[in-house]
Amino acid sequence: MLLELTPANASEMLAAFENSPGGRENDRHFNDFIYAWARVSGEEAIKYAMDPESPRRTRGDEMTAISGWAASDPNSAMQFVDSVENTDTRQWMHLGVTKEMIKTDLDSAIAYSEKNVKSRARGEQMDRIADALMQQRGEQGVIDWINGIDHNVKENDMLSYKQHATKQAVDRIARNDRDKAIQFITDNATEQFIDSDTLERTSRYVSRTSIADEVQWLADLPNEVKGQRHALGERFEEFIKEDFAGAGEWLSSQPLGPAYDEAIQDYAMSAAKDNPEAALAWVDRISDDRLRNYTMGRLTPKQKKE
Repeated sequence: MLLELTPANASEMLAAFENSPGGRENDRHFNDFIYAWARVSGEEAIKYAMDPESPRRTRGDEMTAISGWAASDPNSAMQFVDSVENTDTRQWMHLGVTKEMIKTDLDSAIAYSEKNVKSRARGEQMDRIADALMQQRGEQGVIDWINGIDHNVKENDMLSYKQHATKQAVDRIARNDRDKAIQFITDNATEQFIDSDTLERTSRYVSRTSIADEVQWLADLPNEVKGQRHALGERFEEFIKEDFAGAGEWLSSQPLGPAYDEAIQDYAMSAAKDNPEAALAWVDRISDDRLRNYTMGRLTPKQKKE
């Protein structure tokens, strides 16, 4: 029936839906109708979907309608999205257009996604782009995408865009080639767009069996890597939970220094339960004065006033 939908008979079909009972199945059919209607009458469908007084309006209709419009006339759909004043509505409609563009023009979809504001919807755009790139162009296509993002652009916070895109790239590349994912992050570890979360995430692909190898990879990164200390601390905290004795042996074998400060803090806090003196000795090896004093305060009981 929807294959026969035209601007002329759309109102008749809409009336049929408006007079039909609700329910999951009918809602699904109406969703399909909104998409098909927008393909043939984009502006009419989107206005209906956005009108709070529309009798059959359901949540998410705006994104469905703009997707249908973008499927037949992406330029008009993009122009309409630009005119939407509500920021929250606009970001999700932006995603709706991107979803359709990915199917027909991936490069244009990538360029368009960069125009969305920093938001959850933009994150979903990048997730879909990363999946499409893997399917169409493989690991190198994903890497080329990351390399092509200019994170120095202030508009729309392109640094956070590239950071999120890099996380998606690592996860997808690692599914097929762990070494390639690790090498990409290693080669770019000192770049501004590599944050502690990306480093921690990448370390999990270093070994299938040894968390010690994973934290060692983090420890061996260049000293100028900004997110190293926090990433190492986060992974080492898991090391402690998994193998407290092994974590202590690993830490004792390291040269220590600023990169290890959070790891030392985590170990000292855990060791304090059974060996307070040893814990305090570890705290003394924290190089950051502020972190050391804070940790010492946590471990040293305050004197009660008489």
